[in-house]
Amino acid sequence: MKAIDQTELKALASAGLIGEITFEAYAWLVAPILFGVKLEPANLVIGLTKSFTGAQLPYAAAFLIGALGFATLVYLFKKLTRLSYLGAGVSAGLLL
Repeated sequence: MKAIDQTELKALASAGLIGEITFEAYAWLVAPILFGVKLEPANLVIGLTKSFTGAQLPYAAAFLIGALGFATLVYLFKKLTRLSYLGAGVSAGLLL
């Protein structure tokens, strides 16, 4: 398996950030209309971190972890399915 080059790393970072922003927008703006509740993904990261480690993360750190996690998921989908970054990002988003 080859190492990730600069271009791939930038694409992954962008995909993670865009995915996290999109998911946050859905969670805060669309979910309340559809389901009557806010999903709050970064707060989920905060809660899970506190449950597993006892540490309290600031919101910005949880948001960054979510973006990195989404980028990692996109990368894994790309490698497993051999889809483009767009296809892998759509697949990862649908899975979530």
